[in-house]
Amino acid sequence: MKIKIFMLLIFVFVNYNLNYAQSEDTVKYIEQEKSIISKATNYVKFTGEAGAYGEIYRISGRERRRPASTGRLFFRPTLTLLQNFSISFDFLLSTEGSAARQQINQFALHPDWGWGKAHIGDFNHEFSRYSLSGVTIRGGGVELNPGKFRFQTVGGQVRRAIKTDIYSSMYSRYLAGLKIGYGTTEKSFIDLNIVRSKDNVRSLPLEFRDTLRNHGIAPQENLVLGIGTKLHLFNGVFILKGEGVGSVFSRDIYSSEIKIEDIPDFLKNLYKPRISTNADYAYNLDMNFNYNVMNAKFNYLLIGPGFTSHGLSTLINDRKVIEGGLGFRLFKNAFIIQGMYQNQKDNVASQKIYTTTRNNYSSMAIVKPVQFLTFNINISQFVMRNDAKKDSLKIENQNNSIMLGTNLIFTLFGMNQNINIGYSTQSSKDKNVIRKGFDVSSQNISLMITTVINPEWTISPSFTMNTVEPQNREKTITTSINFRVMNRMMKGKFSNTLGLGLNNSSSVNLLNASLQSSYSIAPAQSVIFAIKSSFYTIKGISSKKFTESTASLGYSYRF
Repeated sequence: MKIKIFMLLIFVFVNYNLNYAQSEDTVKYIEQEKSIISKATNYVKFTGEAGAYGEIYRISGRERRRPASTGRLFFRPTLTLLQNFSISFDFLLSTEGSAARQQINQFALHPDWGWGKAHIGDFNHEFSRYSLSGVTIRGGGVELNPGKFRFQTVGGQVRRAIKTDIYSSMYSRYLAGLKIGYGTTEKSFIDLNIVRSKDNVRSLPLEFRDTLRNHGIAPQENLVLGIGTKLHLFNGVFILKGEGVGSVFSRDIYSSEIKIEDIPDFLKNLYKPRISTNADYAYNLDMNFNYNVMNAKFNYLLIGPGFTSHGLSTLINDRKVIEGGLGFRLFKNAFIIQGMYQNQKDNVASQKIYTTTRNNYSSMAIVKPVQFLTFNINISQFVMRNDAKKDSLKIENQNNSIMLGTNLIFTLFGMNQNINIGYSTQSSKDKNVIRKGFDVSSQNISLMITTVINPEWTISPSFTMNTVEPQNREKTITTSINFRVMNRMMKGKFSNTLGLGLNNSSSVNLLNASLQSSYSIAPAQSVIFAIKSSFYTIKGISSKKFTESTASLGYSYRF
């Protein structure tokens, strides 16, 4: 009997150790699998965002002002390999593109490998403020940053051809750019920027080109060459930044070439001067000083009247701007004061009969005597005049404004309160003797209260009254009352904002009602719904009513 019991104990002991060993192996195996999966996840990652947006627009009582419906689909994934190489995709499909304007649809790939990046498809790129910035390129580009050396090149179509009428038709335009530099954008650098663009004369039918040219619309050509630099001194206490750019612009590629013996042949091959060709330049200088409680800035900008860059989305040329400012932060930022001055002139090449000058003086102060109370005041004066001798051409306008505001934060009945009160007054005077009697003064009063009842409910009523009093004419008063309620439910997953607004003036009554809701289906998924209706009542002789409504639905998934 004892032998049987002893053998049984040995069997149990051996069986237990075998099972324990097997369970240990199993745990080790599972841990190894987890480690492999974790490493694989670090080696390969697929993240991004995808979604859709749709909008419906309706109006009754007058003509439609927007498309009846709009739809968009977007897909922005990023594939990361080995933690130092990634490819970002950017796909956007929209119903808003048409043959009468530039396309909104975008398709792009952006590989990134740490010291370099590439662009394929539709993308925006910036070389500098006055060479290439703000235009969408459909083509390709590459950025290489080995150490402090920087090399960038881009090329593609920046405008597609449109054939409609003489007012909105245009040739397709292609652009190529090169940037070579040394340094870092955070510290100091120097860059050389070259941008070349040219319209495709064959992008429109031959018979239509002649019609356009007869109305002053012709294919164009542009070359921009610039140098930009930045000096980051004394750990950022003093920063000096500047850019000088020259442009050569031909308004009409069909115009005759000009033979200039002084220009080398290689430059003529790069850009052929024509009768319609104009050359000009632009440069700017920024200086910033920020130390302890004081900051100061100075800016000088000059853009010649003939300076043109097809690499910029917008440009206002023929202007010289001098700007300066000085500010102090005292008593641990309890008192902040800032003063600014700007002088702007046109006619920088003295080609016009007269010069227009704009002077802007402004000062701002913020006082925070205690943590829960803030006062601010802003005073400004804007003066615009020219040196024309004839009263019919003479400009001499002056605009003065004062803005006062206060913000108060406190707790009442266990609820957090935030009150904003504002007052502003503005006067505009025309000192030209011919236009006497057209001065205007206005006043604006605003009050906004935000009450946080609890983490789920917030209400925010506001009131605004604006008074405009033209000289020798009837005064107009516009009042606006708005009420907004915000609610968060289901532990913050479901949020709603309801808004009501009533605007009343001598010419129109407007009632707005809006609702916006967002719901988080999961931590990475959300749906947004919004609806807004505006009810207009036009007063006066042409009295009428109309209603305008929009409803939208959007879905977003982050992975």
